[in-house]
Amino acid sequence: MTVKTFAQNQSLWPQIFETVHALVPDMAAADFLQRLAEIPIRKSRATRSLGSYVSKQGEPVCIRLQFEQEESLLRTTFLHEVAHAGDHLLNQPGRRYRRAHGSDWKHWAESLG
Repeated sequence: MTVKTFAQNQSLWPQIFETVHALVPDMAAADFLQRLAEIPIRKSRATRSLGSYVSKQGEPVCIRLQFEQEESLLRTTFLHEVAHAGDHLLNQPGRRYRRAHGSDWKHWAESLG
């Protein structure tokens, strides 16, 4: 499963599409959206968090989610992690992801709802 397939299953893809087109410069939006769409979604085995965005050597690896949570909370958790991926890909491409809940991430999170 990928960000796009999960988002489509949850009827969230239009929301992500609109946010990317609002925050990413026009010429780069299509490529950015494609990169975001292809990030894998994996089941998390963590016991203390509902989800996480994983990157390695400056590149997205996956988004991990606890699927055994309320539907509305799962959707919120997913969008929270997509905000991390969007922030990383736009503001820190190719670098280690830092300031995970900084102002740039907050802008993504608010835009995604």
